[in-house]
Amino acid sequence: MELGHDNFDKVVSDFLAKIGQENIISINTFAYTHLDIGSQKLLTDFGVMIVFKG
Repeated sequence: MELGHDNFDKVVSDFLAKIGQENIISINTFAYTHLDIGSQKLLTDFGVMIVFKG
């Protein structure tokens, strides 16, 4: 998050462009739920795991 905007897609796209398609071994998405301490609500969040040749 930056200034209230979610930059997740841009950051992931920039990273993938930087490492190059030929170096990508796998891309795995995941979602998880956690308790937000401030609001005391369960929040669902997401992420991506990228395995690449270094």
